[in-house]
Amino acid sequence: MREVNTSKDTKLNIHATSMTCLLYEREFDGADIVTDISSMGETPKFGIMRRALWAMAKTAAPSVIPPYSAWMNANADLDYKETSWMKGVMEEANREFFRSTAEASEVKAG
Repeated sequence: MREVNTSKDTKLNIHATSMTCLLYEREFDGADIVTDISSMGETPKFGIMRRALWAMAKTAAPSVIPPYSAWMNANADLDYKETSWMKGVMEEANREFFRSTAEASEVKAG
């Protein structure tokens, strides 16, 4: 879990787990978060980044974070110039979804 700045005055806890994949799939008509993030390459796609941010925030605080449309309405101040939240989403995704088999075994064993 990590904290990211979504605007000058707003921080949000995010966490990526296998539950994040399920939340993303259910909320976004069967879309796969890993495929979507992988498809971006080096250029961030803000729609994917927003959806991944929501899914990771929902994973971190399931009873607090509302469905995506309500969350977006309440978070209209999401700052796209504040790149730390995008970096946090990518780091969290890489930590959970793109680790090597050896790293995954260490996480399960530890």
